[in-house]
Amino acid sequence: LAWLAASACWRARVNSAGVVSDKGGIPISNATGAQELPSVAYDGNKVLVTWRNRADRLVKGARITTSGNLLDYSGITISSAMAGSSGTAVAGLANNFMVCWSTLSATDSDVLSTVVTTSGIVRTPAGTPTSIGLMDQSDYSVSDNGTEYAVVWSQMVGGYRRIMGARISHAGAVLTASPINITSTSTG
Repeated sequence: LAWLAASACWRARVNSAGVVSDKGGIPISNATGAQELPSVAYDGNKVLVTWRNRADRLVKGARITTSGNLLDYSGITISSAMAGSSGTAVAGLANNFMVCWSTLSATDSDVLSTVVTTSGIVRTPAGTPTSIGLMDQSDYSVSDNGTEYAVVWSQMVGGYRRIMGARISHAGAVLTASPINITSTSTG
């Protein structure tokens, strides 16, 4: 589990019986500035917790072993581009993680993604464009199906907010030439 308290990200392990191993929690990062909006995923080997650093708006992360050892106490910089006002989304798949975040420009926001390996290597620090459009893409999420990732987001299309998506390879390549329109009606 990961959560935000006192402007920092904290973690605790909970076993399958619901027993908390790290009562009271353990801090994830000693980075300066407030950390916010954490997400967590397991790739079958390690856990990756991601968050947005409030001061510089960079996307950060830290790997944790299944025994609870923190591998990146100062955090890994996952994105060299400033993140938008949303947090991060992360999914794990076969010794890799897919991390998504939004960028913010004067006219819109787009969803970017990158692969972080189990050894902490960030494949595309600037992010791979996952959704780019003339309108805001927001409320994104990522999951895996055992072989590839799926990223979904909401986007204004024809005056209605729609759920859109993209397939992404294990290596981080976007597999869909254009976004998949998941909903054909307004989501409100």
